[in-house]
Amino acid sequence: MPVRPCGSMTSPPNATRMPTISASATAPGCRCRTAGASRTAARSASWSTPPRADLHLPRPGIGVVGDLSPAAHGMALARARNATSSPRTTVEPVPKPPSSRGAGAARSGVGSSGVLGAPIDAARAITIGIAGLTWMVGWFLGNIAGSVVLSASGKAKIDVAERPVWLSASMAAALWLPQIAALFYVGRRLATGRFSGTYALRFRPLDLVGVPVGALSQLVLLRLVYWPLQVAWPDTFGDSQLEKNARGLYDTAHGVWMVVLVLVIVVGAPFVEELVYRGLLQGAARRRLSPAVAVVGVAMFFALIHFRPVEYPGLFAFGLVLGLCGIATNRLGMGIVAHMAFNATALALVAR
Repeated sequence: MPVRPCGSMTSPPNATRMPTISASATAPGCRCRTAGASRTAARSASWSTPPRADLHLPRPGIGVVGDLSPAAHGMALARARNATSSPRTTVEPVPKPPSSRGAGAARSGVGSSGVLGAPIDAARAITIGIAGLTWMVGWFLGNIAGSVVLSASGKAKIDVAERPVWLSASMAAALWLPQIAALFYVGRRLATGRFSGTYALRFRPLDLVGVPVGALSQLVLLRLVYWPLQVAWPDTFGDSQLEKNARGLYDTAHGVWMVVLVLVIVVGAPFVEELVYRGLLQGAARRRLSPAVAVVGVAMFFALIHFRPVEYPGLFAFGLVLGLCGIATNRLGMGIVAHMAFNATALALVAR
């Protein structure tokens, strides 16, 4: 209904937010008792104050904004009474506690996320210093265990190339077990707790590319590396010097010990060395340094730790290949396969 011009007055300010239903006066000359005044009836819109029980609604017939017919008046009065007698109650849902599975994943860093949804790399806890200390402890304890085995065998004075296969296999196991144990310990205490996840020990069908990579490294890469050295120093870098250790082991292996020799050289050595040098050391260096520095640095260390100067150039070159396999695939699978093929090709060359 339109407002008839009869002057205007507004309701005084109120601290409670209340929608105005009527705010108009009667027309001039009107003899109504409400002439020149206004009545305001409101239903409370506040969520903190309940509606007033003594709610005054405007009478029908007074000029108002909106529909205040007798039917609408009755409906508004009924709503006001219902709101007064039964105020609304809001029930807050009880939040569900986090499941133990999710809590465990958050603690271990598996399946959780960091700031802005970035995945948490739990292996970052293994710094270069921790990786170096882990290698040192494992290598030191392994050499002590190997020395004990060698002393107990009574063959400590025999040259390395002339040791029986059972002794070489026993010393290799004594050297490797402390290193693997150190990797397990550090992985559980500082990283994800999952051995394969911490050191990227994963295999994919594509990793079979490592077979030709390893074989070609033995047949082609080493020839290219040693060719200028053999021209300059033929007595030092001759084939007889390069094959001395492998030929000595092969000549002492007979029957079942040939199988043991293959397991040690072709399976065990590549698996353990890739875990230690590419999984632990190169992994820690790559997280802190550039990939090039990590690959070159670990390849140099890998060559030096074999303690055979005549093999340094070839081991360094092949260490670069293994490091690049890890960088390219972000896992150890291809490097392990390439290392196996490299050692198997060396045994095949000695056996011909």
